[in-house]
Amino acid sequence: MNHRTWICTVLCLFLSGCGNSSGGETDASVDAAGNMDAGKGKDSGADGDTDTDSDTDIDTDTDMDTDTDTDSDSDADSGLPRGCELLSPANENGEGWTGKYAMDDDHLVWRWLEDGTTTTNYVLMVKELSTGNETELLRGTSDSRITTPSIYGNNVVFSRQVDQSDYLTREIFIINLNETQEQKLTTNGTVDADPISGDKFVAYYSGDSNIGLRYSTIANGNEEPVTDEFEPYSWSFDGNKWIVYMHDGLLYKLNLDNPTPGPQFVDLEGAGFSFPSFNHDTHEMVAGAYDKNETDGTDIWVWDIEAGTSPEVIVSDPYDQVLPDYDDHVIAYLDSQANGTGWRAGGDRAEVRIVDRDTKVIRKVMPLDVYYGIGIWSHYLAMNNYGRWGDSIILCDLLEGGFMDADGHVIPEGGAPDAGVPDSGVPDAGSGDCGLKRVSGTSEMGGTAGANAR
Repeated sequence: MNHRTWICTVLCLFLSGCGNSSGGETDASVDAAGNMDAGKGKDSGADGDTDTDSDTDIDTDTDMDTDTDTDSDSDADSGLPRGCELLSPANENGEGWTGKYAMDDDHLVWRWLEDGTTTTNYVLMVKELSTGNETELLRGTSDSRITTPSIYGNNVVFSRQVDQSDYLTREIFIINLNETQEQKLTTNGTVDADPISGDKFVAYYSGDSNIGLRYSTIANGNEEPVTDEFEPYSWSFDGNKWIVYMHDGLLYKLNLDNPTPGPQFVDLEGAGFSFPSFNHDTHEMVAGAYDKNETDGTDIWVWDIEAGTSPEVIVSDPYDQVLPDYDDHVIAYLDSQANGTGWRAGGDRAEVRIVDRDTKVIRKVMPLDVYYGIGIWSHYLAMNNYGRWGDSIILCDLLEGGFMDADGHVIPEGGAPDAGVPDSGVPDAGSGDCGLKRVSGTSEMGGTAGANAR
């Protein structure tokens, strides 16, 4: 049993209402980072494309000219937007990709499996985004599995089951980008999993009978509890000092620089949310959110957790906007309106979009399909595709692709770089009504509004 399957099993036994948290986030198919859950199986590798090269030109003269045929190649593996590429090798992305926690400070990390004749190697990779250089950071066998890598600055963390016969021996490990040997950060005799890296601390799941949150100080390995009980998957860490988590339908925050008062209640003003993420620079929190007193779908909201100010609604379009990540002044997210349904109701099919926090300009980056683990850093956007491009990790340079200008602002559809001058703020065609929405009297992310007010 893999650790996520085990976590879901334990949570369903020990937490009431399993599968019915804010935004439907306890669905076992998606984890805290908004990634496809483990257990989906290896990349099938099946390429069902049909190349229909139709070269119909006929050279009737006798000169040495060059044929200029028209190749109508309909290869299903092609068609990535300009500036986008498939990371390779990449497979078993359920535990090898952490989306919004996989990119920081010009680097991206992921883990892939190399199958040999007698063993499987777990290979931790790092890519320098500005140069494209890829290096192998660590390599372990099936007895030293590397799962769910996360990066913050130069600190890469991951979880590993120390004793393969005992799942309770899963611990957190850390390695610096400039090092060649990892260090074990936790030793507590219970399951530690899905770490989120930081500059001074690392946060992670911890527990065997009750699943809670803990954090460890990188400098000395000291471990401290955050909470022994929380709603599964609704939590995040900003990499610096703020941890947020949902419990019993309420949001709490803990300041790791001053943890003595314990977790503090954050007034959501009647909102519920799922899949929170932080802007590493401003420490604002973004999430797919909805008003519990309304029957709307899920929108993109931003909170200043430290200041405790009221949330700002950034995107409010028909159906659901979910799985956001936030860097500088651009938010990347999934939008299900092109599917004509809510996100979960429509089989997780959505478009990948970006929105400029300053101008509210919206651009579609990826077409309607199934995506998980959305992450953005600077002008780089990455995601796990589970559809047209197989079980793949896609990396896009938004500047190269013409989605973003040199000042980091989103370029309107059909527009040109504006040198940072705010645009009209009018979303591109198809972005939908910016007003509040009603979807058949129910929240598309988690049942009725009342059912989500736990």
